[in-house]
Amino acid sequence: MGKLVLIMICAFCVQASAFKGSAQSRVTLKLEKATLKKVLAKIEDQTSIHFVYNDEQIASLSKLDVDFKNLSWQKGLEILLKNTKLSYKILGENTVVLTGFPIQYETTITGKIVNKDNVGIEGVSVVEKGTTNGVSTDANGEFTIQVKNESSELEISHVGYQTQVVLASTSKLNIVLKEVNTTLDSVVVIGYGAVNRKTVTGAIASIKGDALNTSSNTNVLQALAGRVPGLSALQTTGQPGASVSVKIRDNPSFASTGVLYVVDGVPFNNSATDPGNNPVYGGGGSDQSPLNFINPNDIESIEVLKDASSAAIYGAQAGGGVVLITTKKGKSGSAKVEYGFNGAFQKMSKFYDIFDTKDYMEQRNGILYEKYLRDNKLAPYGTANANSVAAFVPRYTQTQIDTTPNRPNAMTEITRKGFVQQHNLSISGTSGKTQYYISGNYLDQKGVIRGSDYKRYNARINLTQTISDKIKVGISAISSNSTTNNQSIGSGQTQDGGIIVSALYWPANLPLQNPDGSYTANTDYPAIPNPLSYLT
Repeated sequence: MGKLVLIMICAFCVQASAFKGSAQSRVTLKLEKATLKKVLAKIEDQTSIHFVYNDEQIASLSKLDVDFKNLSWQKGLEILLKNTKLSYKILGENTVVLTGFPIQYETTITGKIVNKDNVGIEGVSVVEKGTTNGVSTDANGEFTIQVKNESSELEISHVGYQTQVVLASTSKLNIVLKEVNTTLDSVVVIGYGAVNRKTVTGAIASIKGDALNTSSNTNVLQALAGRVPGLSALQTTGQPGASVSVKIRDNPSFASTGVLYVVDGVPFNNSATDPGNNPVYGGGGSDQSPLNFINPNDIESIEVLKDASSAAIYGAQAGGGVVLITTKKGKSGSAKVEYGFNGAFQKMSKFYDIFDTKDYMEQRNGILYEKYLRDNKLAPYGTANANSVAAFVPRYTQTQIDTTPNRPNAMTEITRKGFVQQHNLSISGTSGKTQYYISGNYLDQKGVIRGSDYKRYNARINLTQTISDKIKVGISAISSNSTTNNQSIGSGQTQDGGIIVSALYWPANLPLQNPDGSYTANTDYPAIPNPLSYLT
């Protein structure tokens, strides 16, 4: 311990003298619309200074126009930080730490959750609303959670009780949860009829159509994600109109057929009709789901049969579980006309970090130099004499590195802001002894990959005719027409990699098009096509 303290004292004692010399380092920079991170990196290149900062917090700062001519690094840094809330501290011999970031103070919230008899409830979920920050109550129903501040809201939930949202408080919270008793009397569909939930002995989950989040879902199965315990729903490729892979309890059955889908009593297979991962250059990419013909707005309810008892109804094909989809029917009363519209923007959540032009050219030279050493068995890969082999010739000269303009990330050239819109129109009611439900749906989705589009037109009619007190007949018909124009996203490498791999492998110093508009060839990876060629 004594040695450590001595080292720290010595380090701070020489701080002033060390930086006295460093402060004389001069920088010359001329940059336009550069990030602070890039400017600091340039200063590091020209001096012995090393900057320490938080990437996320400087990323939000405005881009800078810099023109330093033989300026001291300290003066330059002061200019860069002038219109920000940042300052800097000098630590050690050549380390500069940017400071002044706001500190996130946390507040400790404690409480107890009880039932109507004032008995603590164990295992209650307490989550700070809008975040993933959460805890569970102990055996006495008590909890302690750290939240951002006293104005945070806590979402309290537990099976069999109503969910509550309460305001955080520095004083101890005492929360009484109300029981939910109505679910036992609700009606659920189980494959061979509709019964009260309290009479069901198998594992079943039920979702009403009104509770489904269909605002931006093009496939009804997307609405199941996060709503059914033990069920996972994942879109297979992310392309417009792509199929959705569903697993119930991780499909423990030996059956390889997966989940069985039954729509109004008719079984369906959810296998993609046109696999979109075609590895051949210029191939398709639709990966359409047969269940796309269902308009999510037409759903009355969805029941998920999760245990092996479902096989007693549908046989071995139901070994992976069953999803029962019931569509809306006409209801008693006069004609009711409804119209609905929803839309949502979509964008890439994050682009891959890639080298800029200068860094790419330098790294490319470095890779080729390593290959040169290895191929010629020079140190550290061998003991050959350097004079016995030809001299290394870099792929790019220093002049080329310094003068080649920075190119945009190729991913930005093949992507865009996506948009999905849906229009729903329906009419339902009763005429005499006939109940009817008629609906139409139009969906248009522009994917985030340029040239990826999906359009769908749906029409549905459900009729029920009452013949007598004991006899009813009905008809359910649907017409669906969809058009998909998706790009090949590929599943392999080089020419089999698709448009995304082509963009990621595109040299950062190479433009995608020649001055005459023709496509340039990938000189570093000749087998990889120009990403723009997929869009034609």
